[in-house]
Amino acid sequence: SFASGVVVSFLGTYLFGLDAATGDELWRFHCDGALAADEGNVPPLIDAEGTRVFVACYNNDVTNFTALELASGEEAWSASFDNQYNAQCFAHEAATGLLYCLKASDLHVYDGATGEEQWTASTLGYTPLLDHANGAAKCDGGYHSCTDYGPPADYAPLHHNK
Repeated sequence: SFASGVVVSFLGTYLFGLDAATGDELWRFHCDGALAADEGNVPPLIDAEGTRVFVACYNNDVTNFTALELASGEEAWSASFDNQYNAQCFAHEAATGLLYCLKASDLHVYDGATGEEQWTASTLGYTPLLDHANGAAKCDGGYHSCTDYGPPADYAPLHHNK
């Protein structure tokens, strides 16, 4: 976040906090596994206030969501999902402080400050390795998510949970 003076970058299993003005390394966080999901990297998410960065790290059969203090790189909290190599956090809502994360066909909502899970909604059934959540949006008081529900992947189903 340029507003906080920190730029976040990642390479391999490391997440870096860099001084936005000088490029100097401020901190380094090592993921226990790859910063990756499905076929590509999942970029870290900086909260709306520019104080925390959320990162998903995958290690064999566990995905860890970790919240780090943006200024220092210190861990604030962490949550784990078993057998979820494609889990990712995609949005932080400033007004409520909620963090929205997808794992397979489930939308999990956390308190961004504490890591306490607030609620979960299932969009479809769970099918390991086939059912990949690919994004969600909040509008009209509900949550919409799209998945590639089984082969062949067509990314067509759109589900709405209120």
